[in-house]
Amino acid sequence: MSDPLVTVILIGYNDAARLPRAIESILGQTLHDLELIIVDDASTDSTAEVISEVCQRDSRVKSIRLPRNSGGCSAPRNAGLDAARGSYVMFADSDDEYEKHACMNLLSAAEEWGADLVCGTAVRVVGEKGERVRWRPELHSKRLVVNSLNDCTDLLYDTIAVNKIYRRDFLNSNSIRFPEGVLFEDQPFTLQCFLRARIIGVIPEDVYYWYVTKASASITQSRHERRNLEDRLTVNRLMDELIGSNSAIKEAKEEKFLRHEAYLYLSTIASADEQTARELMGLLVPYIAEQSVESFDALRPLVRVAMYGLLTDDLNLLRSAMRYENWASVVDSVLVREAGRTFWRAPDETELMHRSSRYWLDVTSMQLLGIPFSQRRYLHVVQRMEPTSAGIDTEITTVDFASDLESVNEATVVLSASKGRRWELQLRRVSESAGVITWRGSGHLSSNHVLRSELGGWVGIAITLNGIENLTAVRALSPVGVQVGHVDEIWGGSEAIDFAPADRAGVTWHASGRTRSLGSAFRRLRARSHHTQQSPERVELPADRLAVVLAMEPRRGLGPASSTSVELSAWIKGLGDRTYLLVVQNSADPNFADPIAVPTRMRGCVRSISVDQFDELITGQDAIALVCGDATDALNRAHAHKIPVLKFRPERGALEYGLDPIDAMEYANTLEQLVAQAESVLFGQVQSP
Repeated sequence: MSDPLVTVILIGYNDAARLPRAIESILGQTLHDLELIIVDDASTDSTAEVISEVCQRDSRVKSIRLPRNSGGCSAPRNAGLDAARGSYVMFADSDDEYEKHACMNLLSAAEEWGADLVCGTAVRVVGEKGERVRWRPELHSKRLVVNSLNDCTDLLYDTIAVNKIYRRDFLNSNSIRFPEGVLFEDQPFTLQCFLRARIIGVIPEDVYYWYVTKASASITQSRHERRNLEDRLTVNRLMDELIGSNSAIKEAKEEKFLRHEAYLYLSTIASADEQTARELMGLLVPYIAEQSVESFDALRPLVRVAMYGLLTDDLNLLRSAMRYENWASVVDSVLVREAGRTFWRAPDETELMHRSSRYWLDVTSMQLLGIPFSQRRYLHVVQRMEPTSAGIDTEITTVDFASDLESVNEATVVLSASKGRRWELQLRRVSESAGVITWRGSGHLSSNHVLRSELGGWVGIAITLNGIENLTAVRALSPVGVQVGHVDEIWGGSEAIDFAPADRAGVTWHASGRTRSLGSAFRRLRARSHHTQQSPERVELPADRLAVVLAMEPRRGLGPASSTSVELSAWIKGLGDRTYLLVVQNSADPNFADPIAVPTRMRGCVRSISVDQFDELITGQDAIALVCGDATDALNRAHAHKIPVLKFRPERGALEYGLDPIDAMEYANTLEQLVAQAESVLFGQVQSP
């Protein structure tokens, strides 16, 4: 019997329910000439019966059963590698599946290029709804062939083993196997492959569907456990040994560790209890301190602040910085302005890794003090929320990060629901200490809507300054589980409101209890609402960098919930430190779908502006240096004002966005090409097209 072209090694442990799906995705490949080796890691459920049945009906399937459970993925994968007969090998886990053409696409590329390994695209299938998110899409946007990891160090971010095909002779001749006894075994395995390969290929096609659910979170995601971090550090030290003195790869690996892996543990520490946080900090600090100080330059400013808190044993500073990162960009510190720079807190004489505290605490590039008031993300924290006979008694604190709320003496608790409906409780300012304002309020909610029992939503705090309202979600640092009795001062409506914790320490509400007949209730409502239509604020542009507007038509014809998501990593990497990027939100136009989703945790400055604000800016010919995108009206207005214009559409294609096919050529630019063109226009190398 001739050897197969490809051996697929499928591993599983006590996963009989999902194993058949993985098996069928492999046996149903368009490449028929393959061998499937299923390695059972000593399962105690019906996995053995599932494997036996498929072996009987398909001669391409072989099985291996380990005598005892290995506790990880390495041992079963190594056992499969030792038994493989295919010219090439691939890996899969029992809870995932292959795309139908995965083996064919990867094998064809490997044979065409003579590659030792080829990387395809993994797609994360998230949650019960099965939302599909491409893993590291920036690495798989196009076909690529390189002769060395030095030619593309970004491949260090593609650490998973299951989205690749490997030439078996290459693995055997270099004695490449998975390290046993530790988690995160994929990383040193793929690093060895990248370091020793003569030819590495990348294809953009989807090859692997990686299912991710909270209920089935893997052991590698238990970052609050001591073993998890210990294994992470062990694996990274092993990778450091493999890299040796290769300075370019060492630098890229350090940057990757700080930006990705250390960031994950900073997030875990920020939300952990005191004892767990201190234990993880004690493990992490020695390895972080070994990284070159230049590697910290690549971090977003608030991650660098959190690193400073970690390395100086300041847990409060770490937590405040990571709240910005993890809680939708809330600002949990009173910012300090000195000599034209902005700092997360006042710098002192402390020096760390031969750099002053001013380096570590500098957040100037984020332009946090230039955020329009309505778009600011204040940190509002529930200190007390109690039911009373009069309704609700609550105390809220707010961090006045920009130090300009001195004249504001009132705020409002807002229970927000769909269709603009909201219920309100007035708060009064009672004190301020070190930039933290305390508000208190009690009584019934007021609204011009009846509170029906099926309604619910999120809880926020509204503050009005100079006629402009800011509405930001409230946070609960301690668990909130409160039921408040009947709170409407009218006959009819809901009898109670349940408050409960939500993601990112937010607070949700849900009306409950019997809803009575409304009768004449509408005539007896307290019609009191502060939510009024307001004109957009004037956008003040920073003088130290060039302002650029990204104006994009949103997707059309993709359903009411669709929106345009803008991937800006290439822009920030290339131009973030020299430009101020404003993204036009098109929600004001009834013909448009949802507004563009603008990322906020970026190096450099990225802000969203309304169509009206864009119109105001465009009239000031010196305010904007460049307009790019494909929103026709915006581009035409810019052209009329003699502002340089670059037509651009992400490469995912014209048809996805409802554009005519003939436009596909015009809008085929990748973001990297746009950045290169924008740099030429902004900094005078060539004239704009």
